[in-house]
Amino acid sequence: MPAFDPTTIRPFSTDKKSLFFPISGALPYKNTELLLHAARWLYENRPNRDYRFAITLRRDELSESQQALWIDDIMEPLGKLPYEDILRWYATAHALVFPSRIETFGLPLVEGMCFGLPILVADVPYAREVCTDYPGAVFLPSTDAVAWGRAIATHLDANAHFLSGVEQVDDWEKLMSLIISHADKEA
Repeated sequence: MPAFDPTTIRPFSTDKKSLFFPISGALPYKNTELLLHAARWLYENRPNRDYRFAITLRRDELSESQQALWIDDIMEPLGKLPYEDILRWYATAHALVFPSRIETFGLPLVEGMCFGLPILVADVPYAREVCTDYPGAVFLPSTDAVAWGRAIATHLDANAHFLSGVEQVDDWEKLMSLIISHADKEA
């Protein structure tokens, strides 16, 4: 099997910087409400509307309080997507935003790293384990929407990608070896 090359994925055509939030459901620990508060802060404090949040949820999956925070001008509800389209969103994204407080592993973080994206992530143990050596990771308090809004604004004004710092793997055996060696370093 050939090595995965993220540069071969065709991005979506867009006139706005996309902040990709791949979420599997609107569960409280996913911290969707924090991201919606951060988006509202950004909308109210950064006059340039050259961005949008691409979120893999439908609006009807959100609670009433979350729907009240929704801003149509800057949010795009993508709903459930086929994996090929998820990869295209990674290729399109300006940054990955991932405020989840609890994950078993955080696969979107690894996927975001493979695409060299800046990753704004909650400063919690699973995220530290996955992104510790990644130069594009920004760890943010999982309860501070203003800090998230400010960090997102900073990244919208930057044009950083970190693809060269990610080791490419071409099979499961090599991937498992890489994970085990990383775990051994942490132990």
